[in-house]
Amino acid sequence: VRFATEESSAKSGKHFEHAEGVLDFESGQRIAKIKVLIKEDADWSVNLHFRLRLLEESLENAVLGQHSNFVRVFILNDDPFPNAKGAKAFENAQDHHLRIGAAWGLFWRYLQMNWQ
Repeated sequence: VRFATEESSAKSGKHFEHAEGVLDFESGQRIAKIKVLIKEDADWSVNLHFRLRLLEESLENAVLGQHSNFVRVFILNDDPFPNAKGAKAFENAQDHHLRIGAAWGLFWRYLQMNWQ
């Protein structure tokens, strides 16, 4: 069965490497693995996703189920919000007033990132 990745909120080349190819199943085999490279970045972003689709073209001796022809792959964010630089400024602020200022800076960065 042929497979290919499809963009959704995650973009090929930026968040993951596009993958496509053919999975060959031996008689009775029910499971196969597909590897997709996820790109690492240091910026905070919302959790993103892309699809991995099984394609019916060139399908031999098999049938794809109505709800089993694709899977949504989620890329969970593991970076501090909104970025490592902002998180370090907040952590390093010893004075209460500096910490409040850093918090407002983080909030402002959040608004900029999501007001598009």
